[in-house]
Amino acid sequence: MSNDYLQADVAQSYKHLPKNIDALLCYPLLLRALQITPEQPYHLLDYGCGPGEVARRFCGDFAHLRITAVDEAAEMIRIARATHSHEHITYRTIQKNTLPFLPDHSLDAAMALFVLINVSSQQHLRHILQEVFRVLKPNAPFVVLDAHPDGLGKRFLDYQAGTPGKGYQPGEAYPVQLFSSGEPLMQVTNYYWPKEIYFTLFAQAGFSQIKSQEPTLKELSEEERVPFEAHFGSCHTFTEWEVPPYLIVRGVKPAVSA
Repeated sequence: MSNDYLQADVAQSYKHLPKNIDALLCYPLLLRALQITPEQPYHLLDYGCGPGEVARRFCGDFAHLRITAVDEAAEMIRIARATHSHEHITYRTIQKNTLPFLPDHSLDAAMALFVLINVSSQQHLRHILQEVFRVLKPNAPFVVLDAHPDGLGKRFLDYQAGTPGKGYQPGEAYPVQLFSSGEPLMQVTNYYWPKEIYFTLFAQAGFSQIKSQEPTLKELSEEERVPFEAHFGSCHTFTEWEVPPYLIVRGVKPAVSA
């Protein structure tokens, strides 16, 4: 994965980045898309786990959940083990685009959060989806969350991606400025993949029932907006009110034919 997130200094900065908007908009949707239930034993793959913050939150919310969290960056795995260890989380390093420590048809679900936008080639993307497909059980979902490709050039609370007014080709690099409490935190490089390519890659890997969600602040109930507005003010004033900052894509590994 040729991207800035493999660098040690970026890994250190990334662990301090708050996830206010994506947590508010996307966490409940992720839980539903992954089909996590309160009591049923469940083994989840967190592909591209970064510093382990999300995996740790999931295990904190669901005592029955077991997570294998993997990342290509050895520094990310080191940070995750040091800062977000948990008895139900196993952190491992991805080995040449493969997960040799996981058998075929062994996991109940998989997620990849802000991973595909960090990949510069479709061939690499295909390898990722094929390997995830291999380790999932039949009928298991794979859920991807990324910055929305149609949001390039727009200023969101957590980030601004791309150059305003510039068009991008599939696979083209673009700058991303990340923000913390409204202040610039760091700049990284991501890659442009339109929504249609997500659907194509899922289908090529063998997934079915491929659907997407594009949440906005406008879709939240008044009750759901309370924690956001307590910190940031009125939701109506932000780009996220009507423009989706994130894209969620979900596919299911088909059942084995009799």
